[in-house]
Amino acid sequence: MAAKKKTTKKSVKKAPSSTVAAKPRKNWISWAYQEETTLDKSASLSKVYYALLALGVAVLLGLALVTGINADEKFQDDYSEKLVDYYASAGSDKAALYEDDTSSQRFNKFYGGFFELVSGSVNRMLGNIPGPAYHRVRHLLNALFGVLILVIVAGWSRRMAGVRAGILAIILLLASPRLMGHSVMNPKDIPFAAGYLMGAFYLYRCLISMPRPRWQDALGFVLGAALATATRAGGILIFCYSGLFLGIDFLMRYGVKGIAQEFKQFLTYAAYWIGSTVAGFGLALLFWPYAMQAPIEHTKEALALFSNYAVRIIILFGGENMFSDGIPASYPLVWLGISVALSVIAGFFLSVLSFPWLSKKHGGLSVLLLLFVTIFPLAYIMFKESALYDGWRQLLFIYPTVLVLGAISFEYLAERFTARTKWAGLATIGVVVLLSADALLFTARNPALAYVYFNPLVGGIHGAFGQYELDYWGLSSRQAVEWMEEEGILHPDMDTLTIGTTFPYNVRRQLDFSYKDKVKIQYIRYHRRFSEPWDYGIFPNRFIRGPHLRNNTWPTSKTVHRVEANGVPLAVVEHDPEQFAMKAETILKTGQAAEAIGLFQQEVAKYPDNEQGWTGLASAQVSLGQADQALASAEKALEVAPENETALYLKGYAYLTKNNGPEALNTFNYLLRVDPENAMAYYWIGEIYKQRQELQTAFQNFRKAIEYNPKLKQAYLGIATIFEEQGDMENATRYRNAAAQL
Repeated sequence: MAAKKKTTKKSVKKAPSSTVAAKPRKNWISWAYQEETTLDKSASLSKVYYALLALGVAVLLGLALVTGINADEKFQDDYSEKLVDYYASAGSDKAALYEDDTSSQRFNKFYGGFFELVSGSVNRMLGNIPGPAYHRVRHLLNALFGVLILVIVAGWSRRMAGVRAGILAIILLLASPRLMGHSVMNPKDIPFAAGYLMGAFYLYRCLISMPRPRWQDALGFVLGAALATATRAGGILIFCYSGLFLGIDFLMRYGVKGIAQEFKQFLTYAAYWIGSTVAGFGLALLFWPYAMQAPIEHTKEALALFSNYAVRIIILFGGENMFSDGIPASYPLVWLGISVALSVIAGFFLSVLSFPWLSKKHGGLSVLLLLFVTIFPLAYIMFKESALYDGWRQLLFIYPTVLVLGAISFEYLAERFTARTKWAGLATIGVVVLLSADALLFTARNPALAYVYFNPLVGGIHGAFGQYELDYWGLSSRQAVEWMEEEGILHPDMDTLTIGTTFPYNVRRQLDFSYKDKVKIQYIRYHRRFSEPWDYGIFPNRFIRGPHLRNNTWPTSKTVHRVEANGVPLAVVEHDPEQFAMKAETILKTGQAAEAIGLFQQEVAKYPDNEQGWTGLASAQVSLGQADQALASAEKALEVAPENETALYLKGYAYLTKNNGPEALNTFNYLLRVDPENAMAYYWIGEIYKQRQELQTAFQNFRKAIEYNPKLKQAYLGIATIFEEQGDMENATRYRNAAAQL
């Protein structure tokens, strides 16, 4: 039998009776805040709540043990080691400031170092150096921040709407494969999300008890905001939110006139905001060496950098490969819409639609805070057209409050139907579980790769294949290495071998120390993967163009193992015992095109789905003046890999050698649609227009070629020729001199 319902209610503070227009203020306060449910409705529901909470903790820790290494950890590991040295030397070892570093590592200093210092210190104490054990420690520590998110999401929902809402929140979080997956291997976005959520939760707790918040809640706010800021400079948003909502709260209670009439209370509010901001920011600085040097100036520098930080990489979105700084405004909304469980989407929209009723039940300002900390950052990022990439991982920090909104909204729906049927509560939980089933099953089937989940709206991961990035961080490299170990390819008594891969850091750090010294890791770009010799290749599909993936010609016939999620290939292990293409590439570089043709022909005869075998053959044929054969080989490459840039270039060049300018022009223009920054395409288009005496168009294309490849000597000479034909010898000489220096 269920235990009798018990609740304790905490009343909000009212404005003093002396305040002018106190009666309207009471009405406003009544709208802003409502009672919290602090005890459980039934003992049985409470047991379910804590069982699910324990399950969530166990799942997160379990996922941490099986997840792979993410590609960005190469930056974080370096920062972690340097931070430990910085603090161990009391600041004398300044390598963590990257003062003379010009590589991409130099951006590390703009991040707070809390997680990296903690993980680096623990690994240092355990005697771990970067390798499998080192990363297991990092991932377990990362999972603890996931646990913090779980506890706060469940606790916030429970406090606002009762234990059943807490249960619903846990279900929604367990049905969040991307959050779960990132929680165990993403040391930047997850600690920041945990701090952001913690700061927002304790701001809510402080607001409902103003003007005298509990010291525990004030401390929780300071620690949460400090954690966020000690991870990313953007954590100061929490302090801004605090000032905004404390200001709203004061005006609600006392009105504008209250600034003068209740000046003592006004000072109290100001003191809370200033004190918590100074304490939180000061605490964050202790874990951020670069900001320590000049707290205000360097924090502003970090904020300015990351608000305009245009990481320019090619991404796959909606089936098209594009640069990350040129994504459409819809990018984050589309990603959220296709990679979040249906239950979470339904819960969020229900919260928006039911805002008036949720406000009446839980307090308008309480619900508004949840919506604000969720929607404002997303709206701001979209308004600023910030460069995003790798899905929506940069927006993970707004996701936990989406879960809280969904939980209290489903609970509200259950209560509305309780009057009609006593099974409404169980029915609501059943509906949420049903809508979550696809996501829950995905994590259960793919515990090491949960972060590649896509929902049924896009056809799941099968529908997303070739349309959106899947394993963009190369976590599947771990399963590839483990397969090679299971097959006896990698073992302590092995001969030396070379592994070619697009994710060298992931593979290198996954190798066991017992055989690591016998393995050479060769970084190689996927579309040039046979330009260097290797014995085995590990290739996640991150750098393969969408049309190639959708063409069902990858994985190739060289594949000896596939790493899959729900049957969709994420990475392959390739073996190339004959190395026909590699040998042919080497010979071709020495100018022996005829000999290379024979080897390339052997390659495509045995592996007709190797587009690089066909492009290599086309290149050798072009160099020997065999234009028709080269065109045929390039077309074969495009049959395997549509939109392959090399094949398109060779096709256009073959048309040029046949003096077929129109077809060459069409091909190079198509190449520019595929690769808008292809300097050689612009150069040859310039040459075509120069031959047509359309000098202005030729000039523009030569300039574009130089823009994307400043060392392209031919383009300078092309412009010099145009100036000479126009009688402008001064500019012609200037461009010829520039070409001579290249």
